[in-house]
Amino acid sequence: MALFDIARSRQNVSVRWLGRGSLIFSAISLGIFGAFGLIHAASIARDARVQQAGSGITLEQLASLSAGHIVTYYIIILLLMSTLALVLWWIRPGGGKSYRDGSQWLGPGGWLAAAAAVVLPIAALLFIFNINVSLVRADIIYKQGQAYDSAGRYDEAIFLYQMALDQQPREDYYYLFLGRAQLERARQSTGSERVQYLRDAERSLLRARELNPMNTDHSANLGRLYLAWAQLADADQRAQWVQQSLDNYSVATRLSPNAAHLHNEYASAYQMAGDSTRALDQFLISLRIDPRYVETYRRLGDFYRTTNQEDQAIRTFEQGLEVAPRDLALRSLLGFLYAERGETDKAIEQNLAVLELRPNDEGALRNLAVLYSRVGDNGNALRYAQEALAVTQDAEERAALEALIQQLQ
Repeated sequence: MALFDIARSRQNVSVRWLGRGSLIFSAISLGIFGAFGLIHAASIARDARVQQAGSGITLEQLASLSAGHIVTYYIIILLLMSTLALVLWWIRPGGGKSYRDGSQWLGPGGWLAAAAAVVLPIAALLFIFNINVSLVRADIIYKQGQAYDSAGRYDEAIFLYQMALDQQPREDYYYLFLGRAQLERARQSTGSERVQYLRDAERSLLRARELNPMNTDHSANLGRLYLAWAQLADADQRAQWVQQSLDNYSVATRLSPNAAHLHNEYASAYQMAGDSTRALDQFLISLRIDPRYVETYRRLGDFYRTTNQEDQAIRTFEQGLEVAPRDLALRSLLGFLYAERGETDKAIEQNLAVLELRPNDEGALRNLAVLYSRVGDNGNALRYAQEALAVTQDAEERAALEALIQQLQ
């Protein structure tokens, strides 16, 4: 575009001139991006070397290395822009004199292009580093934190989320993930350490909501935090955390009234509060919103089971299987209920269906061993007990299966 703009202002443009100009512009562009490719490859090779065992690199240094690649990219882009601007100034028409219409090209003598080639990249560099680079660096560090989070390495995830927040302290999404990681870390802790992580998570999630109060996720995550806190707390403190959870789920369901999963979680909070009526109301709201959401059938069926409404629980699980016939959890729950009611044949049927969907399922194999022994089919009972033993790792479960095998042989 720059080349053809210059050509438009010249009196005589030859094919040779256009070819030479195209070669100059192509050489500059490809040369700079080729250099960038080499520099980038060298940076990646350096990163690979320093990540090797025994290098002694810290997590902060590792995160900074990955996030630093964007800086090299911007420097190369600005270098390209500056070089092209200088070339434009150098090949300006008339050596900086006027165009055919008498106007000057970017100032008397063409000095404005040269000045712009120096001043504008510096201004752009300052602007980009203050606005864009910190945002991109923060996002790169945050993505690294997510990788550790997914691997269950919450200490590293927390550290990286905090690093991302140092770059972008008003990003509510980073606070959300920081709070979730702190909550998961609290689940792994005990005593005063657990309380500290819970309080850290509370501060992070409250800050996230403060930055973006209309985001449903923030209120929902506070509801989850306080519900988890209630489960981990002593009995005398449980009620206050359950109430906090209910308050936040109330806000979340008002912000997103058609989110079925939030009504399910709200119902679970009411269950912990001992309010079965309101818990059932929330489950039924969820079912009306999305009758094909399988998790509702699991939770509602379990609600009926825990409130001694076995017939309703079985009907709910069966309705769920009409929606999702390959759902393993529903089949396992239904098989468990049938076994409790003494309907052994139906229980066997559900556990066999689980094995068809997931061969070597430890729970189904163990259940079938017990169920077949209950009906006197020792051959099948022994077979499934032996198969269960082959896939079971838990020492207590293995001991129980070995005792059952000895009994059946």
